[in-house]
Amino acid sequence: MPSEKGENLDVKIIEYLLRNSRKTTPQIAKAIGTPTSTIEYRLKNLVEKGILLVETPKSSAIRKYGRKYYINPAVKPNPRKTMFLMFFTVGLALSGLVLIPTAPLASSLLLLPSSVLGILYAVQKYILEIRNQARLILNSA
Repeated sequence: MPSEKGENLDVKIIEYLLRNSRKTTPQIAKAIGTPTSTIEYRLKNLVEKGILLVETPKSSAIRKYGRKYYINPAVKPNPRKTMFLMFFTVGLALSGLVLIPTAPLASSLLLLPSSVLGILYAVQKYILEIRNQARLILNSA
C-alpha cells in the first residue's frame, strides 16, 4: 500500500495533468517541485494502474522532448456541472464589473465587492473540484 506522502504526490500529479494535459516528466517535476526521479517512479505506477496514458514520440525525438503523460479518458470524470457553475458565476461577476462605470457611485460600490467575491468563489470551487476529481480517479483505480 502506498504511503500517505506518495498518495499526496499522486494526487498532485493527477491535479496538474487535469489542468495541463500532455506534459513531460521534467515539466511535471518542475511544476510540482519534486525531483524528476521521484516523479518518474510515481508516473510509472500511475501508468501501470491505468490512470495515465503515455504518448511516446518517434525514437529520435524521445531524447529531446520526452514522453508525454495524460489522464486516461476512460477514468477522467466529466465536471460539466462544476464548469457550468464556474462560468455562470464568473459571467455574473464580470457583468457586474462591466456595469460599474455605467452605474451611479453607490451602485458601483455595491457591485464591486460582489463581483470580486464571485470570481474568487468560482476559482476556489474550480480548484477544489480538480482536487476532488484527482482523489476520485486515484481511489477508483
